[in-house]
Amino acid sequence: MRFKVFAVSVVLLVAFSAVNLAAQGHAPFRVQIPIDFVVNDKEYPAGEYTVSQYNTDWETLDGPGGRIMAFALRTLRGEAGSNNLLIFHQVGDKYYFSELWTAGESTGRAINMGTLSKKRRDTMVARAVTVVSGGGTKLLSK
Repeated sequence: MRFKVFAVSVVLLVAFSAVNLAAQGHAPFRVQIPIDFVVNDKEYPAGEYTVSQYNTDWETLDGPGGRIMAFALRTLRGEAGSNNLLIFHQVGDKYYFSELWTAGESTGRAINMGTLSKKRRDTMVARAVTVVSGGGTKLLSK
């Protein structure tokens, strides 16, 4: 009987450890964002930010704009890259933080762009996409 209790305890410990490691997400990283941008209907200044995963559905950006909490779901699929990427969609004169891809992952995170961007998207098409990574910034015109 003691052996069964011990065996079940070990199995549960291993299972909970695996779930905890999976929930921790990516390692924090720093990124230089060269543009003012919008998250959750609020505009934030350009600057150096530290990006970290708060839990399975939230990302935090700490920098000149203070602590930003962004709702981020793992819903995007693609090829795993070697750099961390933050993707901003330009709608009108605003840049909306819209995607996060971490190095080595084939699943990206869609960032909730807020009610303002939903209203603007109905009448305006994103003109450009700005990709910010550890290797620099690229502007991709549509």
